[in-house]
Amino acid sequence: MAPSVLSCVRLPSVVRRTTVAACTSYSPRPTASHSPRVPYRQVQRVHSSNKCGVPSLSVNTRARGPTVSRATTKQDTKMSLWEDVLGAFARAQEVGAAYSIDTKPELIKDETTGVEFVVRVATALKDKPKGPPKDQAGGEAKPKEWRNPFLPYEEDLYVRHLAPHHVLLLNKFNVVENHLLVVTRDFEQQTDPINAADFAAVWEVLGAFPGRGGLAFYNCGDASGHSQPHKHVQLVPLPFDEDRPSSPPPFEAHVLAAAAAAGCEGAPGKLFSAASLPFKHHCCLLGPAEGVTPEKLEEWYTAMLAEVLKSSNSWNLVMTRDWLMMVPRSSERTGDVALNALGFAGTLLVRSKAELEQVREVGPMQILSQVGVPP
Repeated sequence: MAPSVLSCVRLPSVVRRTTVAACTSYSPRPTASHSPRVPYRQVQRVHSSNKCGVPSLSVNTRARGPTVSRATTKQDTKMSLWEDVLGAFARAQEVGAAYSIDTKPELIKDETTGVEFVVRVATALKDKPKGPPKDQAGGEAKPKEWRNPFLPYEEDLYVRHLAPHHVLLLNKFNVVENHLLVVTRDFEQQTDPINAADFAAVWEVLGAFPGRGGLAFYNCGDASGHSQPHKHVQLVPLPFDEDRPSSPPPFEAHVLAAAAAAGCEGAPGKLFSAASLPFKHHCCLLGPAEGVTPEKLEEWYTAMLAEVLKSSNSWNLVMTRDWLMMVPRSSERTGDVALNALGFAGTLLVRSKAELEQVREVGPMQILSQVGVPP
């Protein structure tokens, strides 16, 4: 993932160590002494460049291994899942498998919309490893041997198995604590459509976040800010501003106001957009949690994807337990500032003071409009 947009937390003026971040592409090879909790599957070469959201014709690698020893059952509770997350994060910190990134927060308010962005400076991410390199001229990824960080994944980042098709992992490089990855156990392309099984796993994890809950995001396509070709959805805790524990994501007020104006309250899955946001996007409300199913999420997402693909083959998805938003992308970056889906949730990560100055001068909302598609 491009080290661009990450979940942000408003902090005191001092720099603190926290943990989010870009998806890792580094994964040490397990030693013979390791006893993996779930079977390892290995993919050594990746050749992918299909239209984002259109099924790939590539063959998935499906290696079979020993029986899973920690499969999630229906008896697992939200609390037990979150306890697994906390325990795994503590262990990963102890053994040095998960890294905290020093950041300094900066609040920048967009005067036109009233959205208050949190921008963080994290120079350490300049050296964070990424996925297969693209051609310097901006072409497709070169077909070269590359190690998939998820096949095998690093055992010390394992949280639990999400039956039957996914595994829950910790992110390796973190700006906020408990940044999670829902990863397909077998290789699937990041450009493949999100399906009901993916949504089932993500919905389970979203429901386990305590307090204000969590936010899921997905990067699809070369202009989306993605880094790994293996399908994975990322999740971070809310709120972004820990000094205001009940505060929603920065764009939520615009989403809910637009839903009311469009008559979409009480109409889960009905598409609408917010005229106040200066980039093309599509939203829908999800309705009461007890009425949400993976099949409905897939249906609503598919309808939204059809609209997004009219504008771009690259897009971002942002999702809470209350609403879903998709944004077509025209570019991964503007100037030196690169962004992924979390930019469209109201937070950005920059790698230098020079990039921070660019955000200040241009304005974060204007940057989003430059990497998005005009409404």
